Amino acid sequence: MSISKRLTTTSSLMLAIFLPVILCVTVVAQSSTGSIRGTVKDVAGAAIGGAEVSLVHSQAVLRTTVTSADGKFNLEHVAPGSYAILVSHSGFGKYSGAVQLTSGDKKELNVELEVNRQRYQGGRDLRSRDGGCCAGG
Repeated sequence: MSISKRLTTTSSLMLAIFLPVILCVTVVAQSSTGSIRGTVKDVAGAAIGGAEVSLVHSQAVLRTTVTSADGKFNLEHVAPGSYAILVSHSGFGKYSGAVQLTSGDKKELNVELEVNRQRYQGGRDLRSRDGGCCAGG
């Protein structure tokens, strides 16, 4: 048997052995994570676009995303564990909830934010002392 024929046979044998192993490791790695998706709405059921959704673990923000115009968000490739989900948007109260994610989990989270009545009342922003918006006016 020639050297080139031996190398070809050896290469084919190695490929036949290691390719399935590599594919299995890739599949296991992909399925070991989960996802958290959901919708953010106000109490009347209207979608809140532009809300900030943060994934927190051990008091550290791991990832933040912003909801789409229809209030939807998606956090993919999240490792198994315990997390807090924080949701906020200007003019609304804040939401905080706990999520436990196991391998391959796909959690659905529907969040309802209330209008921040202390900040906005009668169309005025109550953060300023005089309720006005402009200097000299």
